[in-house]
Amino acid sequence: MTMKITREEFKTTNWSGGETSELLISPTTASVKDKNFDLRISTATCELDSSSFTPYNGFTRYITPLDGDLKMVVNGKEVILKPFEVYKFSGSDEVISYSKVRDFNLIVREDFTNKMYSLDVDGTARIEDRNLIFFYESGMRVNGEEYSKMSAYIGEEAEVTGKGKILVCELYE
Repeated sequence: MTMKITREEFKTTNWSGGETSELLISPTTASVKDKNFDLRISTATCELDSSSFTPYNGFTRYITPLDGDLKMVVNGKEVILKPFEVYKFSGSDEVISYSKVRDFNLIVREDFTNKMYSLDVDGTARIEDRNLIFFYESGMRVNGEEYSKMSAYIGEEAEVTGKGKILVCELYE
């Protein structure tokens, strides 16, 4: 089964420092507030000078900035990420962010093997297995269908064509 998700279909909520938009949560009956999910994919904005990350004990987290550098202090160590540079850390790590950016996140139970990575497409890229592919910019195509800015594809195998960076989240247990 394949599915296209547009920005208008994201589940967007406000938090004290900006907004977060959920693209996918599994199982679908789970709640991020209750932390009873296996996997959650979201994008968020932060309008604060500094922000402490919510702990997610028992989870692994992946994050990347989309529109600027992301400066974080993780367990006392400074980490600076460029756009589409993916960083993996434990949900129990103490994390403080010092950047006003839009980021993209994968949070997955630590006993799962899911990953998130960025891919620079220039022409054609073939993505195997079941994945969510996120497009921050418009103009890319999946299996011939055009995808707009802030949209995603969920499906098995995908042929991505165009030029630009994409984010890929593996969707298996």
